[in-house]
Amino acid sequence: MHIKKVYNGDAPVWLQHAITIIATLIAATAISSVAWTQMENQVDNNQARSEKNGSVLEGFDDRLDEGGYGRTLELSGVRVKANAEEALVTPARLGELLPERHTRSSPPPLPAHNIGVRVHGQGKSMRIDVALLPSLIRDTDSVFVIVDILRASSSIVALLQRGVPAIVPAASVEQARGLRQRLPDHLLCGEVDGLPPPGFDYGNSPVEFAALDAHGRPAILATSNGTRLLNQVSEASAVLVGALLNREAVARSVLALARDHSRDATVVCAASPGGRSIALEDALGAGAIAEAALRLDDSLQPTDAARFVRAAFLARRDDLAQALASARHGAELIEAGFETDVEYCA
Repeated sequence: MHIKKVYNGDAPVWLQHAITIIATLIAATAISSVAWTQMENQVDNNQARSEKNGSVLEGFDDRLDEGGYGRTLELSGVRVKANAEEALVTPARLGELLPERHTRSSPPPLPAHNIGVRVHGQGKSMRIDVALLPSLIRDTDSVFVIVDILRASSSIVALLQRGVPAIVPAASVEQARGLRQRLPDHLLCGEVDGLPPPGFDYGNSPVEFAALDAHGRPAILATSNGTRLLNQVSEASAVLVGALLNREAVARSVLALARDHSRDATVVCAASPGGRSIALEDALGAGAIAEAALRLDDSLQPTDAARFVRAAFLARRDDLAQALASARHGAELIEAGFETDVEYCA
């Protein structure tokens, strides 16, 4: 893994934090997972030492697959850590987090002023909440899972599966173009109203990314909603990126991270452009993650919003592709010729 200096498009100086993504291919599902770990040290000369780490991977149906992490990757450009399904995020060096293959160490403590704990009787009760709109985030000390099912979250998973070594989430198309000038070796990917902007190498199609031969090139990704939201929460101490594609692993990881640091978990839906109205596909994705988390930890306390989206997911779990197609944005994508993307994201 290479840790690189990166730009925040609006900042005049190099960011002092890099973001590490751990992408894994989960056995028998061909589903990758992502973990971004915020680095505390500033790195020089565009790269630092490589680290090789492994861990036990959890697959679907509560099965364990004891394969190592397939690839350790870096997400650059915003001071967050994110993950789709398998997520391990702390402001620590990756080597401290996973020092040995199949061994998970206790991550170092987060800053005390960021830790929120509710004590019930003699024990601690962990809560999972869902913000159906970004504006509904209530607990800024939570471990966040960002969900943008159609299509940013799914695209990130697909890019990492294809071996893209770094992804820079841009807050806008303009910022993406500025980043490309500074990072000419990066693929320029993104969309406006679902379509690739002029001059971009690729759009935001997970199906296209799933067949991509990136030749080891990193990527810049700018989307209407998902990457904007990642930039908005860039000051958070722990951010994961979730998708229907890898929901089980992200549930396991958010539970582990929240438990280790005595925090709650909040799944945040990207929602419609601008975060102004609820998106059905994101509610179902949040419900899938909440369902997995509640199944894995029966002591977890769901909020009413978490109960609501979980019930919605359970009602449609057997026909997710049709459910996504019936969503407003799903129908828009199908009309624009991206029906296979909608099916892939389910």
